[in-house]
Amino acid sequence: MFQSPSPLSPSSAPEAPRLFAIGDIHGCLTALDVLLESLQLRPQDQLVLLGDYIDRGPDSRGVIERLLELEREGEHIFLRGNHESWMMSGGINFSMFQSWLEVGGLETLASYGSQDISDIPESHWLFIERTRLFYETDTHIFVHGASGQGPLETTGEHWLLWSRIYNIEPHPSGKRVICGHTSQKNGRPLDRGFAVCIDTHAYGGNWLTALEVNSDEVFQANQRGETRSGTLKQLGKQSS
Repeated sequence: MFQSPSPLSPSSAPEAPRLFAIGDIHGCLTALDVLLESLQLRPQDQLVLLGDYIDRGPDSRGVIERLLELEREGEHIFLRGNHESWMMSGGINFSMFQSWLEVGGLETLASYGSQDISDIPESHWLFIERTRLFYETDTHIFVHGASGQGPLETTGEHWLLWSRIYNIEPHPSGKRVICGHTSQKNGRPLDRGFAVCIDTHAYGGNWLTALEVNSDEVFQANQRGETRSGTLKQLGKQSS
C-alpha cells in the first residue's frame, strides 16, 4: 500500500541559501582563504565580491587564482573595483600605468614576478574584464563605490567605482546598498542603515570582512590567520 512521505522534520529541512558580500581583498590571499574556510560554504550559498582584489597586499596573483577557482565552483558574482579599472587603463595608457604603479601596481606586478604588465596571464585579464559594475537583488544593491540616485544601468562607471559611502543618500528604490572602497581603518564595517561599507582595511593589518546580508552576520579574517565573528550590530560602527 502506497504511503505518502512524512513531512521533513525541522532538523532535516533544507537550509536556506546564504548570500555573502566580501569586501576589498587587496592581495591578501591568506585572509581570503581563512575567511572562506570560516564561512563553511554550502552548495546553495552565493558570494558577491565587491572588487579591489589586487594592489597593495602581497599576493594579488594568488587572489585572482583563488577567484577563478570560485568562479568554476559556483554561481558567484564578481564586481569590479577602481583598482581593477586602474590596471585595465594602465594596460593601454602609459600615464595611467605610471599612476597605477604608485597605488599598488608595483606590489601586484611583484606577485607575478615581473615589472611588465604584459606578463599578467591572459586568463587573469579575461577574468577582470568579466567583472560587473554592480549587482542587484529584490532587496539589495551591491557595488564597489556607491550607488548613485537613479537606475544603476544609467549610473556612470566613475560614480559606481569611485564614490565614497559618506557621499551617498538612500537609494530611491529603498534597497540597502552594500559597498566597499571607503577603507574603515578601525577594522569595523560602517553601518549607515541604508548602506553598509565592508572595506575593513585588510591590507593595512586589519580585517577582511564577509557580511551575510539576510541575517547581518559578520565574519572576519586577517593575514595573521585570525578570525572573529558576530552580528553587524556587535562588530559594526554606526553612522547616521
